[in-house]
Amino acid sequence: SKFKKNNGYKKDDNIANTETCDFNTTYGSDSYVSDTPNELKHENKYKLKRKQIYEWIAASKPTHFLTIQFPTNMRSDNLDVSKNHLRRFMARFEQYLVGSRWTGKHVPFYAFAEKGRHDGYHYHFHILLNCSGYSDELITKALNSACLDLSLSLETYHIEEVKDNEIIYYCLKDIKAFDKTDWYDRIIPSNILFGL
Repeated sequence: SKFKKNNGYKKDDNIANTETCDFNTTYGSDSYVSDTPNELKHENKYKLKRKQIYEWIAASKPTHFLTIQFPTNMRSDNLDVSKNHLRRFMARFEQYLVGSRWTGKHVPFYAFAEKGRHDGYHYHFHILLNCSGYSDELITKALNSACLDLSLSLETYHIEEVKDNEIIYYCLKDIKAFDKTDWYDRIIPSNILFGL
């Protein structure tokens, strides 16, 4: 308990349930952790918590890994400002991919906000999407159209197919698993981003 107190660990019982994710039901309480042997070291508890978050994301079965790095004039070290840019971009992307009534059948995704060390600690985003049912050609066309619509360079994004779920650990590399405020703010499910 001393470790938990000193490291800002909080129970995760207050996490909101959403359509895209239900972390609370599966892993939200400390009972999941309490089944492990008492002699586990703190780093093992950290790995277990990270694994719980990993499993929560993996349940969405991501098919594509998208990275978005906005141009210099749009970069910010303010997460809310960066999320607003992301919301506009992803809404345009979904509109071109799914159609004008995309909110009823949007493409589920998780966005991970990461501060880049090489660009003055501004936010960029790694996004895991479940685009099953859409061809790579349609996805690329929708991303290009979103860029053109928002007057952004096509170099704003990079996308590739997910080969295995190890990419999730890459997305989680800067997330502090024991800091609920950190990962709750910086892991952004699509339905939370769009308020659906």
